[in-house]
Amino acid sequence: MNFDPNQTLLIDSGALLFARHQAGAAIKAGQDQILAEAIVSAYNEMGYEAVGISSYDLAGGLSFLSKMAELSTFPWLSANLVDQESKKPIFSPSLILGKSGLKIGIIGLTDQRGLIHSKKDNYHVLPWQKILPTELNKLSSQCDIIVLFSSLSTADNKKISQLYPRINIILQAGINTNNLKAHLINNTLTTQTAKQGKYLGRIQINWHSNGKWQSSRPDPLSDKKKELDRLNWQINKFRSKGNPAEIYKNKPKVLQGLIKMEERKLSLSEEISKLTSQTKNGVNKSNWQGDFIAVEIDIDDDPAVDMLVQQAKRQVNEMGQRISRKKGLVGYSGHIRCQECHEEEYRGWTASRHASAFATLTKRKQQYNVNCLPCHVTGINADNRNLALALPLELQSVGCEACHGPGLQHADNPRSNPLTTPVITETCLKCHNDEHDDSFDFTRDSKLAH
Repeated sequence: MNFDPNQTLLIDSGALLFARHQAGAAIKAGQDQILAEAIVSAYNEMGYEAVGISSYDLAGGLSFLSKMAELSTFPWLSANLVDQESKKPIFSPSLILGKSGLKIGIIGLTDQRGLIHSKKDNYHVLPWQKILPTELNKLSSQCDIIVLFSSLSTADNKKISQLYPRINIILQAGINTNNLKAHLINNTLTTQTAKQGKYLGRIQINWHSNGKWQSSRPDPLSDKKKELDRLNWQINKFRSKGNPAEIYKNKPKVLQGLIKMEERKLSLSEEISKLTSQTKNGVNKSNWQGDFIAVEIDIDDDPAVDMLVQQAKRQVNEMGQRISRKKGLVGYSGHIRCQECHEEEYRGWTASRHASAFATLTKRKQQYNVNCLPCHVTGINADNRNLALALPLELQSVGCEACHGPGLQHADNPRSNPLTTPVITETCLKCHNDEHDDSFDFTRDSKLAH
């Protein structure tokens, strides 16, 4: 996306390095850390100017986040993430950036959700009430606009908006799964872009020195002037052909439309005059226009960023390959045992996409990526994904037991150990969710399993 760097502030409020709070298998194995480093490199390439710190960003530990900060060409901000002993901020609490002749102050606040402090991580997250007033006082006299990066709860952000109208914008992080449309609380504009980089949030601001928000509409004066220009063009086009009353005497609807345009022109002229007077008297206020840009697959990738992404994917897969050890999975028999008694169902399954789910990852060279494996193999979920690299061949697909549950005891003695796990909608939604399959229909698609 092209933009003027002198007028555009490219920032992220945080929760960008990891998808989970706790250090799960992928983080411990180093795969998520490879992806996190690629994200930082991509942000460097794109020219980001500031990033906030969420508890998600601490999932790999403070030492890893500090390493990422050293690799970053942009500052990481948190006013309340402090050293356990000195109580001093570990990262920059705030900064001031200049854009379009304005000084923009940015403060970072970190949440405590899901944080597990290891012995190596000597940090503490202070309550925002103790930190924010000081940082706000420091920036207020120096800045035209103040932005808060906040991964705090929605309730806390609302309270901050009510207590501190001097904060003009709150950019939330790691709270909502979906886009949060920009809205006013007191004099603070609050918004959030959906997780996982599927959207870019964009806010276009017309700023006035009084620092008061008006609405989400474009500048009403400018908007009405544009409408008047369009009307004048349309009316002049009609009149350029001659006297409309004569030319369109047999087309009463056309004449009626022209009369309405003339009336709207008069009304617009009066509104523009009134708004112009209000602007001169200082009545005009700041306004914004916000939207979300979907990062669609058909949008051309930036070559430099795409190279970073592909390199990270290769490294993730190679790391998984190095640590993989083929073993069994307790309680699971594999689809071959199911064939012994369920030949017809087995034939149907072999023709399904479930049977080739692991092959899909192999084709994309992601068969050792534990972030992808749970939905492409049998017996693995988010809690035991570390075992995904140790599966035998017969579990390397979405086999019978992925839906019906562990079947080893059933295969050994079917009469004494019947399979009782019901296959319901929730069974499928673990993988066929909106993120991966937004057209899933249980009644229709469950018939395709075998």
